[in-house]
Amino acid sequence: PRGQIRVVLFDDLKRDPLKLMQDLYRFLRVDPTFVPDFDTPHNVGGMPASMFLENVFTSRALKSALAPLLPTRAVNWVRRLRTRNMQRAPDLPPALRQDLTAGFREDIEKTSDLIGRSLAHWL
Repeated sequence: PRGQIRVVLFDDLKRDPLKLMQDLYRFLRVDPTFVPDFDTPHNVGGMPASMFLENVFTSRALKSALAPLLPTRAVNWVRRLRTRNMQRAPDLPPALRQDLTAGFREDIEKTSDLIGRSLAHWL
């Protein structure tokens, strides 16, 4: 049933992460007063300023060798350090953005209807 499905948008997470998480906790009927760690970044996007550093940060061999030895605080420190190596990805060229928007327009409109929210800002 619709009442058992919750759709969240990344836009909402960026705008007010704590509010979104507390809303999700209420929906899941778990403690809505729990405050997750928002200081440690996960799955950071962008363009690495240094590919050497990015390769070190994402090395599977290093991770498997060091992860069991490092405390969580150290792992979180490395994640924050990796974030500093990231730069904002360049914007899509306008013509490509227009083509993609046109190609996905129908899907965006259907998704908007399905979730009952305007996604006009995606168009």
